[in-house]
Amino acid sequence: MIAMRTGTRFRWPVFAIACTLFADGLHAQASTSIRGIAYDSLRSAPLPGALIALAGSSRSVISDSLGRFRFDSVAPGAYSVVMHHDVLDSLGFSGRTARLTVGDRATDIIIAVPSFATLWKAACGGTPPPADTGFVYGAIQSADGALPPGVKVAVAWNDLSYTKITGLSEKSFGASVPADSAGNYALCGVPTSIVLHVLAGNDSMISDRVDVGPIAARVAGPACRAPLAH
Repeated sequence: MIAMRTGTRFRWPVFAIACTLFADGLHAQASTSIRGIAYDSLRSAPLPGALIALAGSSRSVISDSLGRFRFDSVAPGAYSVVMHHDVLDSLGFSGRTARLTVGDRATDIIIAVPSFATLWKAACGGTPPPADTGFVYGAIQSADGALPPGVKVAVAWNDLSYTKITGLSEKSFGASVPADSAGNYALCGVPTSIVLHVLAGNDSMISDRVDVGPIAARVAGPACRAPLAH
């Protein structure tokens, strides 16, 4: 820097201050990355092909064959990551959200389809059943929009067995539960390896029968939705 001398004093040119301000402006805002895994807890496997969106922005990516995804150039702060996939649609979820705080280093996150134990506890409570049983849930709708009182949902299935003594035999099983005021129901402890016949009704109305199963993931969701009719 050059100084100009006037008498015994030095006078610094104005351009020195301007250069200092310009140098301060060169500092860019720090950014980092969000790295994640989309995971299917029902099948204990990564979830490829999931749409992952960064909430509050237009940014989205698709998880790869190993469920991996990444967002680069992310400023530090609090974020919500939202996952969409056909698996979630089949369970009646519009999406799954995970929240995280991003610092000055890359942040790792796992966003997952709920596990069977989590879904069972929410729908059925208690200890999860043996490995060959699951549950069916859904919602009942009335054709005129108003759900009548006293609606129950019933499930029935036939079990074939064979022994050398009795030969081939067939037994019928079933259960029923009342729907709540919004029409929601959960039929817990049903077999997963055979077809289930589900219908709903009360003293004056009945739905069409819906066949469900076998249930590969031990949970069958809104596919069981059936309207009531007189």
